[in-house]
Amino acid sequence: FSLYLTKTNSQSIKNNLKSYFLQYKFKDFADSKINSITQDNFELSLKEGISILIDFIYDEIVLKRKQAMRTIGEICRNFSSDQQFRESILSYLQESEFSKELREWLKKSFQEIGAPKIRDILNRVVDLEGLKRLIGTTRRMLDEDPQNIAIRFLSSCARAQSAIENDSSVCQEIKTLVSESARGLQNERERNELLLELLFEVSKKRPHLISQVGEIILRRLGTTTLARKIVSSRLSQNNHLYFLCLQILTEGLLGIGKQWCLSDNPVLESQNV
Repeated sequence: FSLYLTKTNSQSIKNNLKSYFLQYKFKDFADSKINSITQDNFELSLKEGISILIDFIYDEIVLKRKQAMRTIGEICRNFSSDQQFRESILSYLQESEFSKELREWLKKSFQEIGAPKIRDILNRVVDLEGLKRLIGTTRRMLDEDPQNIAIRFLSSCARAQSAIENDSSVCQEIKTLVSESARGLQNERERNELLLELLFEVSKKRPHLISQVGEIILRRLGTTTLARKIVSSRLSQNNHLYFLCLQILTEGLLGIGKQWCLSDNPVLESQNV
């Protein structure tokens, strides 16, 4: 081994770490990581930098490997024929017309990508074969960036549209999207718009799932603002969804807060509004 050593300082450590993070994440993430490093003590900044780097590497590896295992597990569990299994594997492994564009999303936040770009891709898919390729590509990209909300939203909508994907696959992907949105979208207005659009998409493509999906969303991210939007839209035609929204609005009015539980409640099962 030939080793070339240069004298460094705290600022250099921060700069090098930022350059490394930018290979995998967007700028806000990189800045948030390096801002916590001590500036005026070299030894301390070196220890902090090493700790941050180790945590990042292991967190990334764990997330990616878990996502990859989950993807293969889904394909193995949900296929209905040998032909479908082969097609799902090929769509997952092969490049598609969506690969280049979605690969560019890996280093961007949801705000940088924006909902219009997601809608544009969905509008370009005109047949089942295109949906298969899109779903396979989103699976592959999510292996690289499991916390990417834009790709996860695209995956959820594509699965809802596909006649090949079963209901379990759709609901599981939406659960993951909701969890990532709770962590990654701090802007409530933006998060509500995303979830509302998802509900409309499900109501059009899989209306029989709207009660289940609505409960997944409202259990974790139900707010009075989102409830009002649902109640004032055609989504309120679903009695179960309407009742859950009224519950949120009533408890918000009374100042109870989010102490209510949507599961195992016999009143909810009656859907009597």
